[in-house]
Amino acid sequence: MNTADNVVEMRSISKGFNGVPVLKDVDFDVRKGEVHALAGGNGAGKSTLMKILQGVYQADAGEILIGGKPAAINSIHDAKAAGIGMVFQEFSLVPSLTVAKNIFLAAEPLGTAGLIDDRAAVRRAREVFSEMEVDVDPRAEVSRLGTAYWQLTEIAKALAQNAQVLIMDEPTASLARHESEALFELIDRLKQRGISIIYISHRMDEVYRLADRITILRDGRHLLTAPLTDVTPEQIVEGIVGKKIEGQLSYRARDHAVHDGAPLLEVRGLNAGPRVRDVSFALRPGDILGLAGLMGSGRTELARTLFGIDKADSGEVLLRGKKVTLGSPQQAIDAGLALIPEDRRAQGLVLEHSVQDNLLLPLLGRSSGDPSWTAPRAKNCPPP
Repeated sequence: MNTADNVVEMRSISKGFNGVPVLKDVDFDVRKGEVHALAGGNGAGKSTLMKILQGVYQADAGEILIGGKPAAINSIHDAKAAGIGMVFQEFSLVPSLTVAKNIFLAAEPLGTAGLIDDRAAVRRAREVFSEMEVDVDPRAEVSRLGTAYWQLTEIAKALAQNAQVLIMDEPTASLARHESEALFELIDRLKQRGISIIYISHRMDEVYRLADRITILRDGRHLLTAPLTDVTPEQIVEGIVGKKIEGQLSYRARDHAVHDGAPLLEVRGLNAGPRVRDVSFALRPGDILGLAGLMGSGRTELARTLFGIDKADSGEVLLRGKKVTLGSPQQAIDAGLALIPEDRRAQGLVLEHSVQDNLLLPLLGRSSGDPSWTAPRAKNCPPP
């Protein structure tokens, strides 16, 4: 390979934390206009390697070349100046700000008086989304948008800073299948524009759908780099897990059981805000009910309404045949409902607390030590 084709080279990168080596003499390179998949098991060093390229961490040894020239990337600002952007698995947006303000946060366009020019930010954000060929309102508050829009905003944020190398860390982890396909089409368009993409994923179908080459890390070491046409899914999995996989990987269709009996949960003509309109369905014991729709179709809003976060305007919710009012998350919990939100880290967990504390948060009263205490229950909620 002609190294002149590389926009990024990482040579003999080593990194440790508290004396524990995480990366050991790792080589990695990216060519102009390619999608390069980066794979490896948990703890293999993928995120650490990319955070070194992004300037979050500094390597203990090794060097980074950008466009064939040695580069000192000691901060995120250095990485931005070198044309490197990263879409983290944990979003880095400010929910209370608009899309445009998030895109240009700390790089706001200024007017003649030196004040922030919000109109210019909106206009430039529209231009970025137009180049991406996606429809996102730059004036919308991020907190009111679904996860897929957050992902697009993160990508626009990097592209607005003229990123030529875009790192994507498990970008489909919180996306529905059709949202993932829209992301893949966007990646294809970015690739055609000559933008290089480092794609971190465990999902073989995504890797083979998108990537030109793949690099596998195992136990902090570089295992292989090869074109996707030269490796099989079995070889990739064996490289990641470190042992031979017996038999071919194949898809098995599962049997879908049909459950009889009265509905456990029934929704009739539910309306909530502009996106949940006249929704009705029945869920029987043992059922798994799939809920699909395009971005903005109201899937998230329906889940929030059923869990009492958003207020229902009209309609009925029945649990075991009895009408219930789910006016708050506490009433929903008391009725036996649970919500796993789209953004697990921001909406489902308190990251500063332990696993134990997070598990006990909905049950603090029950774990108070008072044997006479019972969870409060809404008057019209039947026992779970």
